Amino acid sequence: MNLKICVGTTCHLLGAPSLIDAYEKMDPKIKKSFNMEYATCFSACQNQYIPPIISINDQLFDNVTPESLKKILIEQLEKGE
Repeated sequence: MNLKICVGTTCHLLGAPSLIDAYEKMDPKIKKSFNMEYATCFSACQNQYIPPIISINDQLFDNVTPESLKKILIEQLEKGE
């Protein structure tokens, strides 16, 4: 699965570094299922998405916290997308 974490200015200021740190500290069993990349911007903030924003296989998730990141990743793995 493709995981992209937005590191654009707004997402960076509102928590993207903590998401990256949380991802890096996750169980390797979870991490091996994702191809993590950085995105400079999804241009989603103008469309009612709240930063920080991530994308998994082109599906956007907003207002992501380090705690919710793990939940989201596990849910996506369980769905098998």
